[in-house]
Amino acid sequence: MMRLLCALMLLVGPAVAHAADASDAPVVLTGRFVIQPDKGAAVEVRGRMVRLSSKDDALAGILEDTRLVGKEVRASGRWREKDRRLEVEKLQTMHNGKPHEIAYYCDICNVWAVKPGPCVCCQQPVELRELTREDLERAKGIRPQ
Repeated sequence: MMRLLCALMLLVGPAVAHAADASDAPVVLTGRFVIQPDKGAAVEVRGRMVRLSSKDDALAGILEDTRLVGKEVRASGRWREKDRRLEVEKLQTMHNGKPHEIAYYCDICNVWAVKPGPCVCCQQPVELRELTREDLERAKGIRPQ
């Protein structure tokens, strides 16, 4: 497993960060988001594709959102050698070096959603929003703690 992480580090260089525990180390990749035909979501780092997946329903939906294609993203998760993919636990877009949360909003109903698709109220498609954590909390009316 340590060899794999070393190879992954050499492959994508400084775009990957990992913890000391190589068995289930957290991995962070920053690169261009793509959706590959018949293979699904991936992040392109230095010309190499790293497949993405998630067990989380909301994240799995986000990984299918074609509106994210071509955007710079930061994917955090765990490397799964068996499937040769990153199991995503968090996905953010990057703008001017700053992470932005991915959220969805219905202007008609004033309803926030955690994944793309129809609004739970009016069934119209929700709009992709990319906001800093602070701006998202302010937009949702959440008070910082």
